[in-house]
Amino acid sequence: MSESIGADGKRPDGSIEHGKVPDYVMDSMYRMSVKAIIHNDKGEVLTFLDNADSLGWELPGGGVDHGETVEEALRRELEEEAGITNELEMTFSKITTAYNFIRGFWKVFVVYDVKIVGEYEIKIGDIIDAKFMPIEEYNTKKHPVEPEVC
Repeated sequence: MSESIGADGKRPDGSIEHGKVPDYVMDSMYRMSVKAIIHNDKGEVLTFLDNADSLGWELPGGGVDHGETVEEALRRELEEEAGITNELEMTFSKITTAYNFIRGFWKVFVVYDVKIVGEYEIKIGDIIDAKFMPIEEYNTKKHPVEPEVC
């Protein structure tokens, strides 16, 4: 994907090109987050809208609390956000980073491909909406710091 990068190293989505990070950003903390790529039988990806002021759609998941493994955090987040308590088959996908200018810290995303075992129903919890959408649509409507899906 070709994108324009400004002289300050910022991409159009607000993220920063590696090696072009200003000093004030280098000193900020990291927040670890875990995300799930969950496909339906049409190949679409499950996405959540966090709140009415959200800058875009997000993959299911959230912050890893102290003392949790990333797998425990993902199970907890899926239950809190969408009422999903099923067994999960998780396969590591990737790790990405992005700087969140709104909150002033780096995010480290540990991303898993997830299969939900058995039948499930999404029950809106800590989110305001959930839907499956084509990958290309998600990648254009995602929150600026969210990981892309290939």
